[in-house]
Amino acid sequence: MAKAKAMVVPLVTMFLVMLLLVASCAPAAKTTAPGATEKTVKVGLSLGLTGPLASATVVVSYGVLNYLKYVNEELGGIQYKEPGGEAATVKMELLWEDAQYNAAKQVSIYKRHKAAGVKMMYMVAGSMPEVTLELLTADHMPVVYNLVSARGPFLKRPQYAIAEEGSYTGMTVSGIRWIKQNWKESRPPKIVQFTVDTPAGRAEYPGTVPQYAAEAGVEWLGFEWIPITATDTSIELGRAKANGADWILINHVASVTTVITKDAVRLGLRDKFNYFVVLAYAFDETLLKFGAELFEGFYGHMTSALPTEDVPGVALAKRIAQKYGYGDVTTLYLKGQTVGVAMAAGLKAALEKVGYAKLTTDDINNALHSFVKLDTGGLCPPITVDPNYPLLNPYMRIGKVEGGKFKAIGDWFELPRVELK
Repeated sequence: MAKAKAMVVPLVTMFLVMLLLVASCAPAAKTTAPGATEKTVKVGLSLGLTGPLASATVVVSYGVLNYLKYVNEELGGIQYKEPGGEAATVKMELLWEDAQYNAAKQVSIYKRHKAAGVKMMYMVAGSMPEVTLELLTADHMPVVYNLVSARGPFLKRPQYAIAEEGSYTGMTVSGIRWIKQNWKESRPPKIVQFTVDTPAGRAEYPGTVPQYAAEAGVEWLGFEWIPITATDTSIELGRAKANGADWILINHVASVTTVITKDAVRLGLRDKFNYFVVLAYAFDETLLKFGAELFEGFYGHMTSALPTEDVPGVALAKRIAQKYGYGDVTTLYLKGQTVGVAMAAGLKAALEKVGYAKLTTDDINNALHSFVKLDTGGLCPPITVDPNYPLLNPYMRIGKVEGGKFKAIGDWFELPRVELK
């Protein structure tokens, strides 16, 4: 028994030494001044991680989410100065859910986030803020999203929704004008559009696009309304051929753009038309994963830098993506990061103007609508918001798939402003 007790003492001593060693190696606990608490602002993120448009919305969503996580975790939060001049830090408390591009889910998410006390929100695509527009306007809730509607409700005052890019109609008109400018034959080009069948699209397009097409001097063959989850477009392609179409404008996401192209190959029509992807949501390196040869020669709109461009914003995006185990950075991911940069900058500007104690949703909204030459690290041209047509980035470039890669074939230009009643 005495021998056993003698062995206990050194064992206990060794255990205590090990505890001390572990404690000395552990990171120091975060300390705050006595009575102080960490300053936080709740930010709601309504993402598109699943659902019918997931081939586009997943990529954009992670671009936003990862950047905001990076600001919190690597930069320590938003560093700013209070109106009195003292340095301060605020972290964003991120509340995020998957809306699945579903209107009912979006309304439910909005109400939960509002009740939880968020002061700014992100919604992945235009149909999501549209179904909550009356609520967010009544609540004075600033919302940033990726695809604007040019219809009157999004342009009325007061304005609490601000988009990263221009409208369906503006992109279609831009595509029509580019085709006409680059058309070499004496006769007008014949153009048809394959467009996603959504309430926003049907409200915007009819009556407006044909007018702009006539002014541009092209022969407009109309719209083919393609379901959100289309699996076959043979009939629509057959009509395009019968009507003698020269160009097909595609206003859809990558998955359905792939369906259209594969159907054209199967029907022997792939080389009968020229293709222009007017929706920047679809013209992304994600397409190439379905087969680079399918899209060789395609043209399209791009609203952000290419992942191959040597600019600080792209380098940062790649580092952030690696940090969070995302994978390859694409053009759509960079669109998402652009939104994240704007959200963080808007919150910082509001905090510096009024201070943490007095911060309101209106202060953040005013800041988002007041950017002047906000630097995104080259992800897009510096952001200056026109309060009469509130977009973070009204600029686009024309891109082309060439040699199995995306390349820019023109300079930045401002998207046509097409306003509807």
